[in-house]
Amino acid sequence: TQGWLTRDSTLNTFFQRSLSQTINGSATVEPIKNLRVQLSANRQFTIGRQSLFRFDPMINDYKEINAVETGNFTTTFMTLPTAFIREKNNSSQIFIRMLENREAVSRRLGELNPNSGQSSTLYPSYAQGYNPMQQDVLMYSFLSAYTGQSPSEFPLMMFPVIPGINWTATYDGLKNIGILKKLLKNFSISHGYRSTYNVNSFLTNQAFRENPLTPGFTDVLDTNQNFQPRYIIQAVSITEAFSPLLTFDMTWFNSITSKFEIKKTRNLSLNFQNGQVTEVVTEEYLLGAGYKVPKVKLPFFIAGKQPESDVTLRLDVGVRDNKTTVRKAADSSSDAQQTATAGQRNITIKFFAEYALTKNFSIRFYFDRIQSNPFVANQFRTVNTNSGLSFRFTLTP
Repeated sequence: TQGWLTRDSTLNTFFQRSLSQTINGSATVEPIKNLRVQLSANRQFTIGRQSLFRFDPMINDYKEINAVETGNFTTTFMTLPTAFIREKNNSSQIFIRMLENREAVSRRLGELNPNSGQSSTLYPSYAQGYNPMQQDVLMYSFLSAYTGQSPSEFPLMMFPVIPGINWTATYDGLKNIGILKKLLKNFSISHGYRSTYNVNSFLTNQAFRENPLTPGFTDVLDTNQNFQPRYIIQAVSITEAFSPLLTFDMTWFNSITSKFEIKKTRNLSLNFQNGQVTEVVTEEYLLGAGYKVPKVKLPFFIAGKQPESDVTLRLDVGVRDNKTTVRKAADSSSDAQQTATAGQRNITIKFFAEYALTKNFSIRFYFDRIQSNPFVANQFRTVNTNSGLSFRFTLTP
């Protein structure tokens, strides 16, 4: 240290360091004419470490004590294989598969840890120290189930090194085919997929003690006879979105525009404190049409001139289902609880007609109606309707 560090035993200034890794990748490909696919991959890993360096006269050297690591992690992911598996009566086959995966994951973790070596005394089909509710067992069972992979082959990596691939795709070549060429100015089809895996925060587990005879592993058990994990994690989450799953966007030669769109999202969160998976699923269907009536004259004069302008009409009808289900893990999959806690079906109707009286002044008639039909008994059906006129005046130099 060349005398740069004090040997004062009362030193309480932490040594801090941090590391941030970012991977961003994108590519655009056109496998066939008029089909453009944009690929993307992202990974963000941040970790900070703080500790005290104090002089120890027993070894005549400095020793690192009270080391604490904190950080977070996010990466693009691939959960497409399970995206369209529907639940039945609030029961999810993917969640049941997660619970069943725990035995295989437990045995794999037990084989890696030399301090395990035998079957659990509490759960004979599990490895010692890796019981059904152990943090690592739950995490890898959750990730393997919702990615649709085998628990015997899923990589046991809390922070995956290689990010998954997400994409958006657009095709606008149908307007040049057959009769569509005579009817449509433009016809585009769009699709997008994005999935991310997040560890919102992790913290060094002070109860984790690495066994000197088995580097990288611990032999310390908690009160539930589970091995202490290296990091304490409150929750991990997966966010998946088809935005959109499919969109047809058309512009006709008669000035009509029309659009049909399907969106789908799925948000999953695994809480390690209670072994609970919260799943929020939305599905949305939208049908819209618009038309511009050209050169409409009003039967009065403003500043000596008869107003003449286009009337823009737009109608959108949508149905959106939103459902939250809480799934509570248990030692046995047969004892698991799956309950819908919130959700509703929203039916929306939106219409407007807009007319520009002058260059800077326009008037709009609008009608909005939202009907909400709940999926759970503790909520009520509601209907909200808004209608009226709005005036917009624009100040321009």
